[in-house]
Amino acid sequence: MQVVFQARIRRDCSVLEPSAAKVNTKPRTARATSSKIPQKQPALPPALKGYSTTGTNRIKVKGKSTKSEYPHSGHRQRLKERFRREGLGGFEDHQALELLLFYAIPRRDTNELAHRLLAAFGSLKNVFAADVGDLQSIEGLGEHAAALLKLIPEIAGKYWFAEEQDRAKITSIGSAASYAKSLLYGRPMEHFYVICLDTAYRVKSASLLSKGSPTDTPVYIRHIAEAAFRSGTDKVFVAHNHPGGDPKPSAKDIEVTLHIKEALDALSIQFLDHIIIAEDDYFSFVAEQLVRGDFTKEQAVRASYRTGVMQPFFPGYRK
Repeated sequence: MQVVFQARIRRDCSVLEPSAAKVNTKPRTARATSSKIPQKQPALPPALKGYSTTGTNRIKVKGKSTKSEYPHSGHRQRLKERFRREGLGGFEDHQALELLLFYAIPRRDTNELAHRLLAAFGSLKNVFAADVGDLQSIEGLGEHAAALLKLIPEIAGKYWFAEEQDRAKITSIGSAASYAKSLLYGRPMEHFYVICLDTAYRVKSASLLSKGSPTDTPVYIRHIAEAAFRSGTDKVFVAHNHPGGDPKPSAKDIEVTLHIKEALDALSIQFLDHIIIAEDDYFSFVAEQLVRGDFTKEQAVRASYRTGVMQPFFPGYRK
């Protein structure tokens, strides 16, 4: 038993010795260090000629490293300060557009883009009236800038609409036309609104029923009646726009007006007028009928719907 035990000890020792020999006793050698290879400096715009970069977002100026600034930041600041001092009155269209685009495109020259937009659409008004897809087809104009351009006329419309609401009592055909203009002025496509009045002829609601192409929009008489019932009123007038600039009603406009009148009469809802807005001009079916009678144009504009002038009007337009 003793011999066997010693053998086992030797066997265990022989097992341990090789494992100890595997320990790495070589002295560590210092790692070879390679000198840094200087990175190629990115190209700088002409406005920064003579400067050198020390990183993607930094420039070195006279031995000092500072955060880079957009080369046109000084121009942007000057244009903003000019606007604060003077407003937009003395600005060219491209300058006004350039200034607006600052707020959607923070790191790029917007002057060239403003010129491209005006060249593509012909005027500042047409730029704001353009479709989002058409705007984004212009090189350099992305989703955010297109959304900002579409937001401006909508915000402006709400501003003017709020002013009209403060005095939104329809006391005459002229005041009805002014209110309709606040809803429709400058829209590039035909929009159709129904305006509901309370018993004192104050506006209770103005609902957009439909919008269509620049020359046509669908009209659903049922929706006009539903808008009147929702507002709890029995007095309505409708309005739509002619983006082409001529407010004269088409044959279809006349037919639609007659159908609306007949349908609302059956529901005991007073249909006061149909007004067509075209830029700075408008057409009122009721005013036109009055002018065909004994009224002058000025008298017709001042005429009140309280007199029931709508009643003798429509039969004359069936001819």
